[in-house]
Amino acid sequence: MVVYLIIHSRLIKVVTIDGDHFILSNGFTQHRVPIFHLVSVTVRSYRGSKTLFIEFDPPTPFGNRVCIVTPMEFFSHEYFDKVVAFLRSLIRKR
Repeated sequence: MVVYLIIHSRLIKVVTIDGDHFILSNGFTQHRVPIFHLVSVTVRSYRGSKTLFIEFDPPTPFGNRVCIVTPMEFFSHEYFDKVVAFLRSLIRKR
């Protein structure tokens, strides 16, 4: 179980927005990525919880696909859906 958590936690990132950039962090390092590099937003459901993946082109220092750690308030479906809609609107504005 511990090995599983270690392997999969490498994929998890915290993402914030600062002006025209995403700030991506894995808890040890952080990187600024221009918002216009965002190319897709994907939602995956697993056992009642949702995971948000965002994809960049060109790839970030963490790779082209980033899994976002969502705060507890994101578990409200309404709020989570608003965040997904916002991120997808950033892609349409490019």
